[in-house]
Amino acid sequence: MGKVYECEGCGACCSISNPFTGLGRCPELTEDNKCAMFDSRPDICRSDKVARSLGLTDEEYCEKAEAVREVLREIVYGPGGMSDVAHN
Repeated sequence: MGKVYECEGCGACCSISNPFTGLGRCPELTEDNKCAMFDSRPDICRSDKVARSLGLTDEEYCEKAEAVREVLREIVYGPGGMSDVAHN
């Protein structure tokens, strides 16, 4: 098995993508950037399911997701704003 995308718990994705309504902060994102329903989260929140729906391998999805993660962090927290955000 190849590389699988690992969430770092920064909350950037979940701060702008609500799986229930589309945009806006996910209501299940806690103050410490954890998913309150992690074990029962919808497929759109599961990297393996998203990769398959896009026709990507785990490695391809991981590469794309890691590239986007930094951009999302700047959008959500501003340049250099990640220093105050704890991740896993």
